[in-house]
Amino acid sequence: MDLLNFSIQLLNSVQYGLLLFMLAAGLTLIFGIMGVVNLAHGSFYMLGAFLAWSLSSLLGSFTLAILVGTALSVVFGLLLEKLLFKHFYHRDHLDQVLLTFGLIYVFEELRSMLWGDDVHGVPIPEALSASIALTDTLSYPVYRLFMSGVCLVLALGLYLLISKTRLGMKIRAGAFNREMTESLGVNIKLIHSVVFALGIGLACTQWDFARNTLAGLRELAGPGGDVPVIGHGQNLPMRDAVIMNALLVHGLDYDDTHPRGVIHATASVLPACLALAHRLDASGAQLLVAYILGVETATRLGAAAKGGFHQVGFHPTGLIGTFGCTLSAAHLLGLPAEAMHSAQGIALSVASGSLEFLQDGAWTKRMHPGWAGAAGITAATLAKNGFVGTRRPYEGRFGLYASHLGALAEACDLSLVTAALGHTWEVMNVAIKPVPACHFTHACADAAALLSQQWDGSPVRRIVARVPAGVMKTVCEPLENKRRPANAYEAQFSIPYSVATGLRHGRFGLDALEPEAYEEPQTLALSALVECEADPDAEKAWGEHLNERAKETLYLTTNSYYNGAEVKGKPRVFMPYSGGVRGYRRHLRECAEKGYAGFALRQLPKAVAPAGAAGTAKA
Repeated sequence: MDLLNFSIQLLNSVQYGLLLFMLAAGLTLIFGIMGVVNLAHGSFYMLGAFLAWSLSSLLGSFTLAILVGTALSVVFGLLLEKLLFKHFYHRDHLDQVLLTFGLIYVFEELRSMLWGDDVHGVPIPEALSASIALTDTLSYPVYRLFMSGVCLVLALGLYLLISKTRLGMKIRAGAFNREMTESLGVNIKLIHSVVFALGIGLACTQWDFARNTLAGLRELAGPGGDVPVIGHGQNLPMRDAVIMNALLVHGLDYDDTHPRGVIHATASVLPACLALAHRLDASGAQLLVAYILGVETATRLGAAAKGGFHQVGFHPTGLIGTFGCTLSAAHLLGLPAEAMHSAQGIALSVASGSLEFLQDGAWTKRMHPGWAGAAGITAATLAKNGFVGTRRPYEGRFGLYASHLGALAEACDLSLVTAALGHTWEVMNVAIKPVPACHFTHACADAAALLSQQWDGSPVRRIVARVPAGVMKTVCEPLENKRRPANAYEAQFSIPYSVATGLRHGRFGLDALEPEAYEEPQTLALSALVECEADPDAEKAWGEHLNERAKETLYLTTNSYYNGAEVKGKPRVFMPYSGGVRGYRRHLRECAEKGYAGFALRQLPKAVAPAGAAGTAKA
């Protein structure tokens, strides 16, 4: 073989190698980043080729066929991902192999049925049909050089995306070590909260409560609307869409939760932000800032009540969520500080949410976050247009805590609302529920699931569930109702049922909310054996936990703010969880600004006053 023929064959091999590279690159992205084994990747390549052939004949344009074929292939891939692949992301690789191997046979039969078994070809576009003459008898097609160039450009683009861009860096980092990526400031949890909420919204679309709510809102709204409803392919007026979308996010009680605030903040804040941002054509950055502001506000306001709202029968997600949504909307509307203040005063008169649904399984809880979102947008918009709200919505004589908590208002700690604000972010303490039920039940459900691995089915005489005293009313009373839930809501708010389900099945999932599950005789028999006891030692146990952690920690042994020495007569305890250095500095600064209020100032005796002393000292 002479040098010229060798060069031609070398070019051919490079070209085919580049084509195989593009095929392999897609496979590498799927397996390397997503961890999904896709043996049917080559079949996708085949279907794309046959689709391009069909479209080129139908459209009469090679270029248009490629563009349309690419779009249709993406749509086809998305459909398969939604219908099949997403269910296998967290399953064993063997399951993925079996799925994709089966798809090979399906695609092969589809190809045979649709396009037959003959070989098909597409005419080379006229602009690329020429050849480069190498000798009198040898030439090289321009088309092959063009395709090689396209492959090189795509390869370079892929390399630059993955290796040189911020997005690529996040993708690579998240694929190799999610925890470390989060610690470096990539807020994967926040992104997951938003995506999770939207995903649950889609999951709720076919439940009765969703269909009936949409029918009612559509009747109220009449025709039209400019804000999309999640998963339904139709629009509603903005406030109606907020109510509907929040119901979808919160409907299965499978949303996020903030343990200290006892609130599902995303369920109200996200739909409100999405709707108003859509109306205002706000940027993604503006949307995220508004979302974070709303969640941070709602969780802090809830934490200040120390669980008191549940004790007196209010649902914090509807009640407190209103204020978070108000500030989110105020930010998106660009309100000045004074108008934001007034908007919160307006919110006080429209915030609501009763826990009475616990008595009969009513659907009203699902409406609370959406009502909070609609009320928040209304309050902010009224304030924008000059409507005047009360000046002390939180700490006033009839403010939020006094009017809604009664005697429990004395136990509130309003300092938690602003503690380390701007330094400590409560949004980072928002967690996604692993169980579709009230988070007060999760500990018992998890414990029962673990015990199920040891239980051999032998007879059980008695089951005791020890729970914090503050949650007894919500998930343990009345006991007979909790032992025999009559509907999905009672099942979601029942310690006895969650324990029985965990023991019987080793898990508590969406299937536990079906009538076939909460009416099952064996499960009800176990549920009848569950006794709920208030655990008076819960707070003591937490203190003991802190002290155990203290033994593993280097800290000052001298009297300081950290061990409570600033309070006369207070026992010295380890308190590193109470705010950190920034919080300590903030307390010192505020104390100095207030003239050391609470401290007694006295004149030092001259005999002990050091040289150059100012003559006064703090005691």
